[in-house]
Amino acid sequence: MAKGKEPPKEFIDLLAALYERWQDEKDYEDPRDYLKAIQQVMPTATKLTKNPFGVIYENGKTVFYAGVKETADGKLQIIISPIAVKK
Repeated sequence: MAKGKEPPKEFIDLLAALYERWQDEKDYEDPRDYLKAIQQVMPTATKLTKNPFGVIYENGKTVFYAGVKETADGKLQIIISPIAVKK
């Protein structure tokens, strides 16, 4: 992924789909399997968070958190925030 670009749509779609699955399967499934699936489309993903559900990944020297939020009307929203800059 080029520096400064939005993450690929495939990553956003997968994150939303995994969030929905996690809501049903969190008591049974290993979150490491979710991270492995995410790394197929976002190789720089380093950590999955369970609550809130999201993933930490790198883009160039910037570390981002991409989290899933459910809106009041039940729609999913992906929020991407920079959380650190590497030197």
